[in-house]
Amino acid sequence: MFDLILKGGIVVDGTGNERVRADVGVTRGLIAAVGDLTGRRAERVIDVSGQFVVPGFVDVLNHADGYLTLFTRPGCDSLVRQGITTIIGGNCGTSLAPLGSRSVSKIVRRWSSLFGDDVTLPPSTAYEHFLGVRKWTELDGVNIDWFTMRDFLKAVKKLDVVPSFGTLVGFGTLRRSVVGDASRAATEDEILLLKEQLRDALRDGAMGLSLGLNFAHEVSESRETLVALARVVQEEGKVLSVHVRDEKDALMDSVEEALELAVASGVPLLISHLKAVGVRSAEVYPAVLDRIAQAQADGVDVNVTVYPYSASYSVLHQYLPDWAYEGGRETMLLRFKEPAERERLIAQLNTSSEWYGGLVVARTMKLQSSVIGRTVGDIASQRDVTVGEAVVQILEGNGGFVMCFDPSISEERVHDTLQHPLSLVASEGGSYTEEDVSEIGYLPHPRSFGAFPRFFAEAVRENSLLSWEEAIQKCCSLPALKMGLRDRGFVSRGLRADLVVFSPEKIRDRATLQNPFQYPEGIDYVLIEGGVVVGDVASVE
Repeated sequence: MFDLILKGGIVVDGTGNERVRADVGVTRGLIAAVGDLTGRRAERVIDVSGQFVVPGFVDVLNHADGYLTLFTRPGCDSLVRQGITTIIGGNCGTSLAPLGSRSVSKIVRRWSSLFGDDVTLPPSTAYEHFLGVRKWTELDGVNIDWFTMRDFLKAVKKLDVVPSFGTLVGFGTLRRSVVGDASRAATEDEILLLKEQLRDALRDGAMGLSLGLNFAHEVSESRETLVALARVVQEEGKVLSVHVRDEKDALMDSVEEALELAVASGVPLLISHLKAVGVRSAEVYPAVLDRIAQAQADGVDVNVTVYPYSASYSVLHQYLPDWAYEGGRETMLLRFKEPAERERLIAQLNTSSEWYGGLVVARTMKLQSSVIGRTVGDIASQRDVTVGEAVVQILEGNGGFVMCFDPSISEERVHDTLQHPLSLVASEGGSYTEEDVSEIGYLPHPRSFGAFPRFFAEAVRENSLLSWEEAIQKCCSLPALKMGLRDRGFVSRGLRADLVVFSPEKIRDRATLQNPFQYPEGIDYVLIEGGVVVGDVASVE
C-alpha cells in the first residue's frame, strides 16, 4: 500500500525521454513506483489526469539566505509555489558561513537587513562591533549564533525551511575573515589560511565555492589565489560558481577568466546568471556562447545559469566605477563628501547618463516611497539635477544601501541562453509571500515569484524554443546532477518524491516589476519528500 498515488498524469521524468501517461506511487517520502497502478491501494489518491507530473525544480542560484528571507519566511511560499523544491544559497561570492572574527562585522551586516530593528546576538568578542544587522530584509528575532558552516547548517535545519536547502561558500565571506576589505591580493600566508577555511567548510557540508568577481571586496584578488581555492574545491569533489567580472563591455574576457580557472584546476564550473547587458555585450554574445560550448567540447565541465527576464536586480553601488567603491561602503560615502572626488564621479556617471537614468530604484534603506519604483532619470528630472548627481544623492541619502532593477538585458540573448544545451534555469530570488505587498515597503524582483513558470510559458508554450522534455531537464535533472544531488531530479523509483503537477496549457507567471507579489498560475500540486506543500489536500480522495 502506498502513502500516495498521483493518478493519470503525464510524466516528464527528467531524462529527456518522451513523456508518458503513468501513475506515480509514493511511500515514506520516496517514489515507490511509476507506471500503471490500477487496482493498487493508497492512503490518498490525487487525480492528476491530463496534468504534467515532473521532478521538483532545483534552484541552484538562490538568494533567500542572502536576503535573510530564509529566516523571516522559512515557508518560502514564493519559491515553492512556482515548483522549487531545492534551493542552493551562498551564491555570487557571499554566504552566511563560515564567519571568521574579521568577517562578522562586515559580511553579516552586508547580507542582513536594510530595515530591521536591532537584533539580540549571543555574547562573543566577534560581535562587539555592532548591535544591529542591516542589509536586505527584515531581521526581527533572528540571532546570528554560528561561526562554522556546520553550525550554520544546523541553525537552518532548526528553521524548518520548506524546500531543501544547501549552500556554497562565498569567497567574499571567506576573504573578509582573512584579508578584510583591503584592496590587494592575499599574501601566501593568507592563501594558506583561506584554503584551510574553505576545505573545512566544504567538509562541513558546503556544496562548493562561489566567486563574485565584480564586487569590490573580490575585484583585486589575484589569479594565484583563485586557482589555489578552485583546486581545493576540485579535490573535495565540489563545484565552483562564478559571478563574472564584467557583464557589459568585457563579457568575453570575463567568461574566459572563469573558463581558465576551470582549466587550471579541473573543477566543475557554473557561470552564474549569464546575460548580455548593453549593446556591446549583446553583439559578442553569440561568440560567448560558442566559446563556452567549445570549452565543454575540450573537456571543461561547464554550465551556465539563466533567469528568463530582461531586467536584473542588484545593489546600486555595484554599477559605480571600481575606484568609487574601493575600500568599501564607508569609504565610498566619505568620497561623496570630498568635492573633487564627488565631481569626478558625477562627471564619469554622466558619460553614461542614458543607461544610469534607466535604472529603477527597487529598495532603499529608508523605504523612500518617493523614489521606489521610479527610474533614476525621473528622480533626476524632479530634483533638477543630472543623472550622475541623482545616483550619488540616492546612495548618500540611504547610507549606500540601495537596490535597483537594470532593464537593459537583451531579451533576444536571454532566449539564446535558454536554448543553449549547457544552460540551467534558476530564479536568483528570495522567499516572500503575496501578503508582503502591504508589509515590506519595497520591490523584490518578480523572479522570486515566477521564474520557472515564466520559463515554461515563454520558452516552450509561446516561443517553441525548447520541447517540454528539454525544458524539464534544465530545471530538474541537470542542476541536480551538477550539484551532486543524486537522490532527486528525476521521476524514478527510489528517488525523493519531490514532484510538481502543473497544466502545460495554463502555467504562467503573474509577477511584474511593478507588482511582483503575485503567485503563478497553473501549478496544482507541489510535493517535497512525498508531503503536499502546495495544493488543495481537502480535495484528495
